[in-house]
Amino acid sequence: MVSKIYSKVHHRCCTRHLTENARKEFHCGDFLGHFYHTTKAYCKDVFNDHFEETRYINAEVADYLENVGFRKWNRAYFPGNRYDVLTSNIAESVNSMFNKEREFPITALFNTINEDTFTITGESGVSMVDLRRKTCSCREFDLEKIPCSHAMAALRSKFGDEYGKMVFEYSSSYYKVELYVLAYTDPIFPVPAEEFWSPPLEILQRRIPPPEKKTKRGRKRMKRVPGVAEGFSKKKFNKCSLCKRFGHKKIHALQDEVVMQEQAVV
Repeated sequence: MVSKIYSKVHHRCCTRHLTENARKEFHCGDFLGHFYHTTKAYCKDVFNDHFEETRYINAEVADYLENVGFRKWNRAYFPGNRYDVLTSNIAESVNSMFNKEREFPITALFNTINEDTFTITGESGVSMVDLRRKTCSCREFDLEKIPCSHAMAALRSKFGDEYGKMVFEYSSSYYKVELYVLAYTDPIFPVPAEEFWSPPLEILQRRIPPPEKKTKRGRKRMKRVPGVAEGFSKKKFNKCSLCKRFGHKKIHALQDEVVMQEQAVV
């Protein structure tokens, strides 16, 4: 069933469990460094170099890994896509991409970044604006199709004092006067009163049957079904008829009174 539904799935081994088994079986942990480089190698040449180093350290471990199958525990020989290829999150990826530029003045960093992507800091937090895609992380620019306050700040940073003219370029065409006028070029007539209607004869002669209704078997329910909130039973507390307090009955109050009298006599 797995082969039918997930036709592109390939069997693979957990590298962590594989190394634990090899380390405990052969009592050797010196090969772990080369083994991890072997599992993460993208090309077969790099894989072969590290695997030969593993064989040099411990030939039994190399034979064990080779018998398991190269296609099951490394990237170079594994067919298809693997789920653990992306090992860094987006923040780490961006930091590594601008590793050198971060040592220079701030202008060098901005020159390296895409000129259509801006980070805007405001009262509501930090927002990411992409002018090329006309999107903003606040989603107001995405849904309203007109620059939000963050996008306006990005336009001012990019175009300077001319940013006011560029608002129309980054707004949807539906906000322009040409499309607004084009939408009302055809006349729209109001619907007259019903006595002035003249429907075709085939419409008047058509008989629409009522919708099909299946009657349930058994006796018809006469009481309504209680709601969800009505299904909970309320806890009732006892009320004394003498002291009018909750939590006990009249007989309990009399018993307490008798006990108090006996104690008084003693």
